[in-house]
Amino acid sequence: DNSNCDRDDNRRTYIHHYHTPEFRAPHSPPYDFIYIPGDIVLGGFFPIHQPPSYEFGSNQCTAIKRERGIQRLEAMLFALDVINNRSSYSMSSLLNKHNIRFGALIYDSCDYESYAVERALNMLLPSLDQCIPSSKQNQSSSFVAGVIGSASSIVSMAIADILRLAEIPQISYASTSTELSQKPRFQYFSRVVPPDTYQAEAVVSIIQFLNWTYVAVIKETGSYGERLTDDFKAKLKNKTICIAGELSVNVKDSNSYIRVIKELHEDEKYRFVVGVIVFAQEDSVRQILNQTSSRKELNGRWVFLGTDGWGKKSYPLGNFGRAAINAITIAPKLYLISGIKQKHTRK
Repeated sequence: DNSNCDRDDNRRTYIHHYHTPEFRAPHSPPYDFIYIPGDIVLGGFFPIHQPPSYEFGSNQCTAIKRERGIQRLEAMLFALDVINNRSSYSMSSLLNKHNIRFGALIYDSCDYESYAVERALNMLLPSLDQCIPSSKQNQSSSFVAGVIGSASSIVSMAIADILRLAEIPQISYASTSTELSQKPRFQYFSRVVPPDTYQAEAVVSIIQFLNWTYVAVIKETGSYGERLTDDFKAKLKNKTICIAGELSVNVKDSNSYIRVIKELHEDEKYRFVVGVIVFAQEDSVRQILNQTSSRKELNGRWVFLGTDGWGKKSYPLGNFGRAAINAITIAPKLYLISGIKQKHTRK
């Protein structure tokens, strides 16, 4: 019974509560997903929404993540269209010969491990959901042939631990943690972005170019910030660069951002610091800039140097751009794919 599913006959796509930000307890369908039938079905995980507001005990995902979520989701759908419409010459002969079409089963990860794990389990057991064909109809151990995602490293790790049980390959488009390079644990995981060791090396090169010898580090608790800080410190060996101190922020504690900016401003050991290295994801960067801009005397006080968690995204800036004057950020090299801009801008 697909009475609870909305069907778009033009794309043969089932869209199930896709715009609903509700966070549900484990094993409590329905789930948020997009399903496109195909001969080969690829899974997808994208942070369409921000995580729950931890401080208030909420279990609901929050605002839409346009850059990290919606745009990347649309990129996957665009790629499927290109392949299925035989627009890619390299794929067309093989697909035409066997009359193969690619489908997709795409979930909102909510940028939250527990939320993503729940959906990864559901991906392995599609028969739990009335909108997805049962894997019992074929002999394969899983309905999904491979998975694209996720964005943050900690979510990709959580998903990888589930997918490895069914030996399903996984490719991330944005997870950079060096921990994911541990092949014995993540043997079915790969990615299209370089690990954080390269970012750490780039940060050190920039610091040397700017002739900074005394810097502060703001790191986000969790795999991304802590591992990247460790990689950074390892690259500082035999370099004439000193770290005045490491300040930790926690996405689950908004007061941590207030404390960090206050300490950075008032603690005597940071008095001569100009460069502040930020190893944090976009939500933490936004909070750091928010707290900095709230005190006019701090705007322009430091030069922030951020990694790909900030990158080229506009979201972290919000209305706090004045706090980011002269900031430097690192991002993977990007290539413009023909046709995708027209797809995103057409009315």
